[in-house]
Amino acid sequence: MTLKTVGLIQMMLQAGLLVPVHPTSQLGIFRQLMIHIGDTQSRSSNCLPTVPTSRT
Repeated sequence: MTLKTVGLIQMMLQAGLLVPVHPTSQLGIFRQLMIHIGDTQSRSSNCLPTVPTSRT
């Protein structure tokens, strides 16, 4: 499991969504989560670029 996956599961949990974890897992609730959404795609490539965003 990568750090990105852990962060996504935590955001899902705090948003009230069902999360794919073991039934006996224990997860905490944080007062503040900071995320950065986007990728390292180059704007000079022929692919459509994505727009990175941040949320706190």
